[in-house]
Amino acid sequence: MGPKKGPDGKLAFDLPMGGRKLPGIAAGDIGRPAYGIFQSRP
Repeated sequence: MGPKKGPDGKLAFDLPMGGRKLPGIAAGDIGRPAYGIFQSRP
């Protein structure tokens, strides 16, 4: 399950999802919590 060349020669990464939707997180939703985590590292 890695990148494979398509008929046009470009690499593509296919996810075996069937008809399911791919959940995602917007950068604006995760930015502040992620920043806090990085700031709190020892």
